[in-house]
Amino acid sequence: MNIPFSDCRNLQEPVNGYLSSKTVSHGSYVTVYCNSGYMLSGERSLNCADGSLSESIGTCQAGVQICW
Repeated sequence: MNIPFSDCRNLQEPVNGYLSSKTVSHGSYVTVYCNSGYMLSGERSLNCADGSLSESIGTCQAGVQICW
């Protein structure tokens, strides 16, 4: 008996960011992007495995200015 793998559906985009797709097939990846002026805290590319992402979707934080 073959049991089909589940897709990752209805993924929530991070505040101040977006995803390459809100639904990802089992075995595929979703990419996390942040809006201009924001930096990603977390993994950029997440794998979908049987209905769950490999890690939590990160957050987009206001960019840090480095002064020299």
